[in-house]
Amino acid sequence: MPRCVRKPDTPPTFTIYSPGVNSFPHLPWVCVFSSPELEIFENTERTTGHTPIRYGLSQEERALALHIAREVLEQFLGTDRRLPFSYFSKLPGRFHLRTDVCVALWTDGVLRGSAIAGRQSLGFDIADAVIRAARDRRFKPLSQEDLAHTRIQITVMNTPRIPLSKGELDAETIYFNKGYALVSKEGAGWLLPEIFNVKRFERLSDFLDVLAKEKAGLSVFSPHASRVEVSEVEDFIDGEEFSIPLKLHGPVVERELFSANALSRGFRDAADWLVSLQEPDGNIPPIVNPFTGRQTQVDAARLAFSASALAEFGKAVGDDRYLASARSALRFLERFFLPDAGLAGIYSGQLALSLGADSLAEAAASRVLEQPMTSNGDPIVHAQAATLFAMLAGQNKKFVHAAKQYAESACMRFNAECAGGQPVSLALYAELAHTYAKVFEATGVARYADVAKDVEQWLLARQLRDGSFPATSRGGTPYVRGTGKVFEVLAARLGCGRDAVLAAARWLLNLQYDRANTFFVAVPVRERILGGFRHDYGNPEAWIDAAAHFILGGARCMLLER
Repeated sequence: MPRCVRKPDTPPTFTIYSPGVNSFPHLPWVCVFSSPELEIFENTERTTGHTPIRYGLSQEERALALHIAREVLEQFLGTDRRLPFSYFSKLPGRFHLRTDVCVALWTDGVLRGSAIAGRQSLGFDIADAVIRAARDRRFKPLSQEDLAHTRIQITVMNTPRIPLSKGELDAETIYFNKGYALVSKEGAGWLLPEIFNVKRFERLSDFLDVLAKEKAGLSVFSPHASRVEVSEVEDFIDGEEFSIPLKLHGPVVERELFSANALSRGFRDAADWLVSLQEPDGNIPPIVNPFTGRQTQVDAARLAFSASALAEFGKAVGDDRYLASARSALRFLERFFLPDAGLAGIYSGQLALSLGADSLAEAAASRVLEQPMTSNGDPIVHAQAATLFAMLAGQNKKFVHAAKQYAESACMRFNAECAGGQPVSLALYAELAHTYAKVFEATGVARYADVAKDVEQWLLARQLRDGSFPATSRGGTPYVRGTGKVFEVLAARLGCGRDAVLAAARWLLNLQYDRANTFFVAVPVRERILGGFRHDYGNPEAWIDAAAHFILGGARCMLLER
């Protein structure tokens, strides 16, 4: 830690405090490290000479860094020689500052090498790392012919490096946008965000085990014998056809421009992806693995929900392709799953209602009523059943009482979990806001509208700075299906927090697969995931219900704004 300066006439170099206590959004202070545990700001007026690399590179400097790497590769692969010293001596001043650099090479979506260099200068380190990556013995050597199909990724590893606390180690949370360094007497090693486009990790301990064994050469990770430090990184990669550099946040390319057109295109892409996955019999495989292209076969509940979202989106944008896809899915569900009285049957009822098949929807709802309602039933099942009953209340009065009964059951579980002080899943209970709004519409009882608002406020109070929502009320890694569910619910009532809804949409859009964001996906697989969503920063799988939450929220936004 920096030494505390107490002389009143000496301006501080750093300020360190807990996130959210204060902020310094303007010069002369710049954030050089941020985590859920602490933030560090540096006084830029204390620096002399060239601006430190840890303050960030400009877009022009990122472009130059990638240009250097490509010129070095062209020279090396063509002649087996390096560029002369005079080439580097003419580089701008910041390229002569010391730092550590990693270069990764992706050829048609396949990793062909990755290497770290440091202790010289930014320019020399880029040149050293890119040559070492091209001859990384773990991969097939890069050839001159490969270069036209190879995108270069550069990661600049900044200081300071902050040791992980015991609390962070115990929490088992991985910071997907940080660089990790393990230091011990026996060895040292690095893992950077690019790893999440190559491997999946269930928890931090698994991640650190790989860091110790594969990178530091240790037999096992021990927090007593080694120190793990995290640091900020600046990550960027060639754009398509080597155009402008693309900045990454963790393993994901950031969309720097967010507009109504970009959001509208994102909705369409997500809906098109669902349609593209649909099989001739109407089924839509629920999960696609971008590492292998492998698809799981069937999930009736996710199919019914996704088809219902497609139907609502098709009606909102006036496109029969999406409605036709939803009808095909309903026929598949009628054939194999409609008698289900659980979540698959409930979603199938909602799908039927979306498509105007009211008798099918009423039959599905009646089958749910035939089953005894248990007080410890799944809150999602009870909330979704209550939503279906409320939507059918105008057709049959027997559903009014059922809507209130099932909504109350889910709400009692919600209140009990909140009172118990344990982490409460946001995705598990977000539907309550929509459920109670629908029950209010069906009954006109003001109390139900108040409950809907209370749940909305409970959700909004937990939104993170980047627009996402944590997995639970006590935190947890945000994931697209969770944030997508909250977005879908809040979108139905834009007035409750329009800025929050758009912030969530922006976060979701950043995790949508487009051509820029599939640089790590092999070409034969790439077309099968475009428009889908990465599950989260650490898990690249594309789930259909993630896209469904997104387009259902989009449909609701569109209908409200007309």
